[in-house]
Amino acid sequence: MKFFITKFLLTVFILLLALGIGVAYYSFTKFKTPATITTDKLVVIPKGSGIMMIGEILKSQNIISDSYVFAVATKLIDPQLTLKAGEYQFSPHSMMRDVISKIKKGDTFKRQFTIPEGLTSFEILERLKSVPDIQLS
Repeated sequence: MKFFITKFLLTVFILLLALGIGVAYYSFTKFKTPATITTDKLVVIPKGSGIMMIGEILKSQNIISDSYVFAVATKLIDPQLTLKAGEYQFSPHSMMRDVISKIKKGDTFKRQFTIPEGLTSFEILERLKSVPDIQLS
């Protein structure tokens, strides 16, 4: 009986080890898979978004390959830093490590807008409304 229990526990241990190795391999390959976008892409991360929501947004935009691997990697890479909301520009073939680093640093996309001297606040607001992709609240 003792031999059977030992053999059973050894079998369970080996199966769990094999499963762990398989999960680690899957996660590693997903982590190393570059973005499948072919041109630069702007993605908005809304304020108050959690890790899984951000992962789903990035996955739906083909920036990352797996939102669960993104969530785990986010916790492991610079765990003291948090993800920041904003509009981010990702280049083709971005790696997940670079995506996480960019969002944690808050390296948002910067837009340039020149305001001619002498315009009133109303005129400036009207010109801002005509700029594509700027949402005024």
